[in-house]
Amino acid sequence: SMMNYFAHAERDTKKELDGDTTQLFFEALRKHVARGRGGDYQSRVLGLRNASATSSFIQQMDNILLLTTARMDESLIVLRRALGWAPEDILHLDVHVSCSDGVRYDGRAVLCVEPLLKELPRDLHEAIVSLHRNDLLLYNAADAAVAS
Repeated sequence: SMMNYFAHAERDTKKELDGDTTQLFFEALRKHVARGRGGDYQSRVLGLRNASATSSFIQQMDNILLLTTARMDESLIVLRRALGWAPEDILHLDVHVSCSDGVRYDGRAVLCVEPLLKELPRDLHEAIVSLHRNDLLLYNAADAAVAS
């Protein structure tokens, strides 16, 4: 998934103690994107090798349960209803609500990536998107299904 690029770039950025964190993050991110590994990972896991296969899969989504972590709460409700579980059968603890203090729930230091993404250079954004066209189709369809 695209988050793998961010996780690798975050790890590489934390190795550097001095310098502009934003620039270090973008340089590390460029290096991982240039390798192109992991492109369309979710689609490939599902056997969807091209846009045509992904579109066909999306058209059949009425019989398929896809959830997104971006809408975790809503996804858990969809899952609960699909499995016929009672509300008390679902427990979700959001242990990494914010990285604003730079520390994860277990005390590990984290780089706050979300604010950096707002400054993501356009060419880098386009390179990431081009590696994940099928995954983005799949994600948008799943996100819309969960939202409805």
